[in-house]
Amino acid sequence: MEAARRTIRAIRSVPAVRREAYRASNRDGFGNIAWHDGMLADRVRLRAYARAIDRYVQPGMVVVDLGTGSGVLACLAAQRGAHVHAIEHTDVIDHARELARTNDLASCITFHRMHSRDFQAPGPIDVILHEQVGHNLIDEDMVENVVSLRDRVLAPHGMVLPSRFALYADPVQLRADRTVPYGWEHRFHGLDFSCFAPARGVRPGMNTGSDKRWIVPDDVERNLAPEQSVLRFDLRTMKRDALPTRMAYETTIATSGRLDGFAQYFELAFDDEIRFKTGPGHPHTHWDARLLRTEAQDVVAGERLVFEMIAESPTDPQSWRWSYVID
Repeated sequence: MEAARRTIRAIRSVPAVRREAYRASNRDGFGNIAWHDGMLADRVRLRAYARAIDRYVQPGMVVVDLGTGSGVLACLAAQRGAHVHAIEHTDVIDHARELARTNDLASCITFHRMHSRDFQAPGPIDVILHEQVGHNLIDEDMVENVVSLRDRVLAPHGMVLPSRFALYADPVQLRADRTVPYGWEHRFHGLDFSCFAPARGVRPGMNTGSDKRWIVPDDVERNLAPEQSVLRFDLRTMKRDALPTRMAYETTIATSGRLDGFAQYFELAFDDEIRFKTGPGHPHTHWDARLLRTEAQDVVAGERLVFEMIAESPTDPQSWRWSYVID
C-alpha cells in the first residue's frame, strides 16, 4: 500500500500531470453553476471585490476577468464603464453570458471560451481581475495563470486585482467539542488506546491524509501565538517559478494552552485597506481553513516555536509536510 502511495505521489509531482489533473477537476467542478452558490453567498468576498472594483476600475478601461465563472466580477467591472474580456474554459460561461444579458451589460463584456494561455489581447490591458484562490491559497494554479497573462497582456502601469497574498500556519487550541484526537490519544470508559500509536519516530498521520482536516474559524478557541505568515507574494512583481519549496517561521508562544495543531489559512489584499483573512478570529467565508494536526501538547507562554513546511510541489497540498519544535 505504501509503495502504491509513493507511486501516486511521484506521478502527481510531475507538473504537467498535476496541471492536467487540476484542469480536469476544474472543468467537472466549477463548470457547474451550482458549485458557485457558496461563492456568490460569500459576502466578505464579494464586498471586498466590489469595493476594489469601485476604487480602481474607471470608465473606458479594458479589463480581463480571468476565470470569470458565474460572471459576477465581470459584471461589476462593466457597471463601472469598463470593457471586459471575460475568460472561462468551462460550460459555466453560458450562465455568465446570461447574467450579463439579464443586467443589460452584454454590450460591455466580450466572452472568450478558452484557457487564459490561449487568450490574445486586442491591445494593452489596464486591469487583470481574478479569483483563482483555493482553500490552500495557491492550489488553483493562480500564480502560473495570472503571472503568465500579466507578462503577455498587461499594460506597463496596469493593475492586478487582487495582487497581495499571505499564507499562515498559526498554533491553535481548538474548542473542546471540536477536537479530533488521534486514536492512541483517546481515553474512554477505562480503555487505553495507546496500542494504536505509530512506531517510535513515525510522524502521526504521515502519508495517510489523517494529518489534515478542514476547520472553520469557530472551531478555534484561541491562537497560542501572534499570526505569523509562512509565505507572502505580490502578483504584480512575482515570477512564475518563485513559489518556494520551504516555508518557515520562528515565534514565541504568547498564551499558555493546549496545542491541537496549526491553522492554515490565507490573506487576500487589494491594498492596505481592502483585504480579508480566512482564519480564526475573522469573519467566515466560503473558504475553509485547514488544521495541520499534531498530537495534543501543553505549551507555556514564553516558549520558542519553530515551524517548518516542506512542499515538494508547492501547488499540490498533498505534497506538503510540516514539522515543529517547541523549547
